[in-house]
Amino acid sequence: MKTETPDFDFSQQLAILLKHGVTADGRRLSVTGLAVAAGLNPQTLINLLANRSTSPLLETARAVCDVYGISLDYFDLSTAEACKNYLNRHRQPQPSEALRKMIEQLDQLTSPSKEQIARVVHWISRFNDAG
Repeated sequence: MKTETPDFDFSQQLAILLKHGVTADGRRLSVTGLAVAAGLNPQTLINLLANRSTSPLLETARAVCDVYGISLDYFDLSTAEACKNYLNRHRQPQPSEALRKMIEQLDQLTSPSKEQIARVVHWISRFNDAG
């Protein structure tokens, strides 16, 4: 339970998360981007950031955590520094730029083309395992 800084609240934690948090695919999100990714109404996050709503639902906090790949423990931290340190420790490794471009191109392929590529990758991995 938070005891160090009683004035440090969910809105400040959420603001730090928006400023310093990175999603699993390396993106920083706006309030609207976070809302869309979490399946939330943007106004919900705006109200939380502005302290117009001070008691978020557990489902809201969990959805935000899921987007950033962190646990609910983040919202139990009691200082800005602790939040930033937590985010640095839980930062996901990022794919290289070349891999990111390949993923973008793969996303544009049809299902049969993706299946063909999956077969080739499987064949290559079997070949490498045998060697």
